[in-house]
Amino acid sequence: MIEIKISEDQRQRAIAISNPDKVFNKNKTGKRAGYIGALGEVIVADYLGIKPHNDEEIWNYDMKLNDTKIEVKTMNLYKQPQSYTDCCTTTYYQQQCDMYVFVGLLNDKSKAWIEGCIPTKEFYEKAKLIKAGTKRERDGFVYSWDNWVVTVADLHELKV
Repeated sequence: MIEIKISEDQRQRAIAISNPDKVFNKNKTGKRAGYIGALGEVIVADYLGIKPHNDEEIWNYDMKLNDTKIEVKTMNLYKQPQSYTDCCTTTYYQQQCDMYVFVGLLNDKSKAWIEGCIPTKEFYEKAKLIKAGTKRERDGFVYSWDNWVVTVADLHELKV
């Protein structure tokens, strides 16, 4: 897991690409999700030394590293992720990417963790389908919609 101290420049670049006044039809978590997702993209792109936010196809993947199409999934967290922390994608739309990269974002936006990556095929082999309304035993969290879920322990280290 890679810890990143988030800079003001990264926050501003995320705002610039997040479409802050638009709620996309395929986005179930509202306006704030655009910024959170964009910040995760900026963090991963900076780490990899590539351009964030793919201009060709915003729904299927966020960026390319060589020919690998990367979809970044970012989740707000209250503390540093652990090996058991969920890494999720919703079931309502499956992107056409080659790899998922998961980012945990501290709620105050001061730090992020690149939790790891996983090839798309492996993700769906390992992921468990968690139905909307399911209550997570360890903390009582209730899933609002259907998700495919792996944990940080299932991920591989993202290497440059």
